[in-house]
Amino acid sequence: MATVPTFLKSVTQQIWRCVRSPKIGWALWIVNIATFIGLVAWIFCDGQFASSTDMLRVRAISVLERGTGAGAYTWYAGRVLLLTIAVIAAAVSSIGIFLSLFVGAHPHRRVRSWFAFTLLVAAWLTLLGSWHELAWHGQTFRMQRRLAGFETIAESLRSDWPTIDGERTHMGQFMAYPIGRPMMLMMLTKPDVPGTATSFATVEHGDDGTLRFELTGDEPDGWLEWHPAGSVPKSFVGGLQDERKLDRYAPLADGWYLARYSRGLIANAARGPDLPADN
Repeated sequence: MATVPTFLKSVTQQIWRCVRSPKIGWALWIVNIATFIGLVAWIFCDGQFASSTDMLRVRAISVLERGTGAGAYTWYAGRVLLLTIAVIAAAVSSIGIFLSLFVGAHPHRRVRSWFAFTLLVAAWLTLLGSWHELAWHGQTFRMQRRLAGFETIAESLRSDWPTIDGERTHMGQFMAYPIGRPMMLMMLTKPDVPGTATSFATVEHGDDGTLRFELTGDEPDGWLEWHPAGSVPKSFVGGLQDERKLDRYAPLADGWYLARYSRGLIANAARGPDLPADN
């Protein structure tokens, strides 16, 4: 029976020795800073990061409500796992660094360590509050380098906008809506945009000749648009009468813009039913 207290005492001493070790303290700093840099690079370079955070939220809610993870959207499983590891690494290392300010080795209890920890917390809070902005700038940067493939398709559509269902080079098969005077092309197969894995699901055609590509593939949640001189992105009603409200846009090159929209009500439904006139 005396061996149990001895064992617990030995374990406690080992834990205390690890906590007081300068190497453990530096390892926590390295893990935290490396995780921060990795997340910044991931957010800037990956157009699907926002979708990964959405799926992590869905899985977390599923676990809390039903005790099991959501089984859908398995193509995000690897991303969700990596993001989960990053969140855990950031949280655990931050807590460890904070504790080392009180009970860690002497080099980690100095004033400069407190100052460095304050800067670290400020950096994490800044990233938490502005990662959407970082992702937007990253997408703008990437799409500036992918315009050549879209310009090839846009040139074909500018010179000959389809009036019926059909098929085009680099676009594949599509359906044109509405019938008779189409304003939108809905892709039936995945378009093969030259030189990039970025694709699009629909193309909207404005009265002034504007072309709006609804991005899919590795760059969802965005519209790549070509505008004639004097035109810029603005809210519009699509070919399926769905209202798109402009959130933001950024110029990419002459006539080309990257835009984001929020989906409004169906245009016809938004007006409501026709009511009889008052007598």
